[in-house]
Amino acid sequence: MNGKTASPAGAVRRHRHIPALDGVRALAVGAVLLAHLGRGWSFAGALGVDVFFVLSGFLITSILLAEYAATGRLNFRRFYARRVLRLTPPLLLALVLFFPFRAYLFDLPMWQTAHHYAKTVVMTLTYVGNVADFKDQMGSFGHFWSLAVEEQFYLVWPALLLLLMAVATWRSGLLASLVAVLGLGFAAWNVWSSSAARGKDMYVFESLLPTRAWELLAGCLLAVVVSGGALVHLRERRWWSAVGVAGVLLFVAAMYHYRLAGPLTDDAYRGMWRLGVLAVTAAAVLMVLSLVMSESGPLAALLSWAPIAWIGKISYGLYVYHYPTYHILSGVLPATFTTAHPFLFDVTRMAAAFVVAGLSYALWERPFLRLKSSGRFGGRAPVEPATPTGTPAGARTAMLDSTLPIQRAVLPAGRDTALTAAPHGG
Repeated sequence: MNGKTASPAGAVRRHRHIPALDGVRALAVGAVLLAHLGRGWSFAGALGVDVFFVLSGFLITSILLAEYAATGRLNFRRFYARRVLRLTPPLLLALVLFFPFRAYLFDLPMWQTAHHYAKTVVMTLTYVGNVADFKDQMGSFGHFWSLAVEEQFYLVWPALLLLLMAVATWRSGLLASLVAVLGLGFAAWNVWSSSAARGKDMYVFESLLPTRAWELLAGCLLAVVVSGGALVHLRERRWWSAVGVAGVLLFVAAMYHYRLAGPLTDDAYRGMWRLGVLAVTAAAVLMVLSLVMSESGPLAALLSWAPIAWIGKISYGLYVYHYPTYHILSGVLPATFTTAHPFLFDVTRMAAAFVVAGLSYALWERPFLRLKSSGRFGGRAPVEPATPTGTPAGARTAMLDSTLPIQRAVLPAGRDTALTAAPHGG
């Protein structure tokens, strides 16, 4: 289960937690929460998922490169065990908590509800909820399609990254080029296939892995470039804050543009894929890069502010729980309230989602996170990895140059919680 090749000599420092990246998660999940309120932001707010994809690709690839630099291998079993510990607990809790409400909300016999729910559980835990025939059956869990996209991607990415590193003979520049070509290939497929999609086909099209892979790969490419050390001499420059602000403004502008676009049409969907998603992906890259390269400045301070960072910490739970919470409250609250006081109704739904996600994080998820970060699952990077005998000196030096800078120059020593990436980077 382990991919073994050459490893570098020397010490590998632990990752430092970057609170501002939690702030990026907060921006992304805020857009999603806004989208599902159903007040005309559905198209615009969905762009928050694109930010999650980029951030996730960056964090996961950074983790993989750091592990390879430290040990000369990727422990696949540990990688997937840690993914299960992060992803599964909130999913299971959501499926259990919201089951009793389905029969009530839809006035269905319990056996029929149980049958449908059993299918939902299987589709959720096997991460196939983004497939056309299944997506329509997910109901209040239809937003799990994005989790399916990520997990399908990460089923192949660690092994593919090992292969690309071998082809690149551990040269970071060539590795970055290979990842870029792969991402551009998926982006080209995206543009070509979206041109032919019509009506409901667009709804199906948007949730497929080939459609979204280039966004994840944009984050992967960013991790490779940063870890390659090409940007080390630019660390802590004052203008990084301006780069990040430009990313935030681009993200907000894209959301506002599609808020003004009105009802969704085929042309609007194609416009999203060709321009909107590209703009938001670029915005996410700018935000993440600026915050990794410089932790000072007004943007980093704002996104590191404790209330915003806390939203980022619980962002995965917010994503999982908010949609069924919205549906339940829409069904149980009196229509006189929901129609007469729409703003208060929206605030109530969002507040309830925060309560559920906050309690889940504190009482349910944290024990699993502690287990995930324990030595049993490789939560701590080895400090002095051994250098295998027979490793060519040139390969060791090249690998050292291509992976260690992300720890030495970009992510200095600190707590071991920085690059723990849940779905959507949460």
